[in-house]
Amino acid sequence: MRSRAALKAKIEEAGSHCGIVNLSDEPLDDLFALPAVDWMLDRGVMNADARHAVYTWLPNPDGSIRFLFDAALPEPTFLALYNANDIKGRLLRAGLRLGFVLRLPRLLARRHRLELWYKHEHPLAPLLAPIPHDHYAIFTGTMGRNRKAVIALADARGQVTHFVKFPFTESAHRLVRNELNTLAELDTFAWHRLRFPKASELFAGIAVTNVQPRRFRPATRIQRVHLDALYELYNRTADRLAANELPVWEKMRLWQSEAREAAATTRRFVPYAMERLIDRLEVLTERLRKSRSYTVPVARAHGDFTPWNTFVGADGRLYAYDWELSAPAMPMLFDLFHYTFQSEVLIGHSDYEGIARAVERLKHQPVLEAICREFGVDFEWHRCFYLAWVMSYYLPRYLTQINLHVQAYWLINAWSAALDEVLSQDGTEVQNGIKGKNKRLVVF
Repeated sequence: MRSRAALKAKIEEAGSHCGIVNLSDEPLDDLFALPAVDWMLDRGVMNADARHAVYTWLPNPDGSIRFLFDAALPEPTFLALYNANDIKGRLLRAGLRLGFVLRLPRLLARRHRLELWYKHEHPLAPLLAPIPHDHYAIFTGTMGRNRKAVIALADARGQVTHFVKFPFTESAHRLVRNELNTLAELDTFAWHRLRFPKASELFAGIAVTNVQPRRFRPATRIQRVHLDALYELYNRTADRLAANELPVWEKMRLWQSEAREAAATTRRFVPYAMERLIDRLEVLTERLRKSRSYTVPVARAHGDFTPWNTFVGADGRLYAYDWELSAPAMPMLFDLFHYTFQSEVLIGHSDYEGIARAVERLKHQPVLEAICREFGVDFEWHRCFYLAWVMSYYLPRYLTQINLHVQAYWLINAWSAALDEVLSQDGTEVQNGIKGKNKRLVVF
């Protein structure tokens, strides 16, 4: 609000139980004193005699808040929200842990300070009350249509026990509901290799348990434990569908249409180049959908199977979390291709040739060969499907996102090179399965 009078009018319009976020450098003690105002968040300019909590934060590269936490937080609880397996990530974690020993939060609070004043109880108290905890830290979410806040709840020893997800958008709400339902379904089976969180509904979001094992090792490439866990998932949820009966084609066409519309307005890419990319994507999608002689083995997919959403436990099990994008009846191997593609591009900074070599190594893993034999998986068809799906899903999101990170450009370049390679073939394998003339169809 530009004036105190306008803000006061808004408060009166809201009635009872409202709050104020004060981004100015002007004290608003008199407005906080109004009976309708329960709390106020400001940058430390209040002079009121009321209960309050002091917060500080770690910023994103653009200066916005990334992790928000109490300035007296005894342990870096927010690190549970940051799973990075590369050397840079491990060094950052070690540095932040050392920083807390040296009282980093109090030093940060001199530069980054927010005070939350409240009259009755902390506004988060009733929302988090169902889960016992002593400390918490907040991840403010990634910009975009799926944005949500994630709160890590820790006990007195600083051990994170739960994560609470509060969606900010309708799209994010659907994702957290999907995770809740998926985890309930998975919990009906007995598991030996795969571990996942327990989930419960909480206010407008969900709460999930922390599945990080006490002892785990970093993994930036697919290992035997990943294959064993997915083999187990396939055995629990496998089915077969004719290629043209897969439930994803309509969604993919819709996403491609959204991407085409966004490409006409974005200034990040040359419009002609992006339109050509979408043209080629549509061609590949139609070839896959019209595969005449292939009955596709399908199973539940994690949907975002990556090094930063999994832990390799010292007990030989795979601990997977963030099941928001999980989907039933997805063509098998989807998660394996996604893990390889994401790790090679975002961690290894590989180009198209590097990704192709990684996928070729994956193809000859003994457990994967056993999966393909048992379920009748056409490796090349499934590789093409993954490329078509992941491009269809992410392109409209990247093209409409305000602050697009550099990694998105890396991925788009890799996808474009992959499509060039796929469509340079005569398409026989894509349409008719592995019985066509070209026995090797390189996708990545």
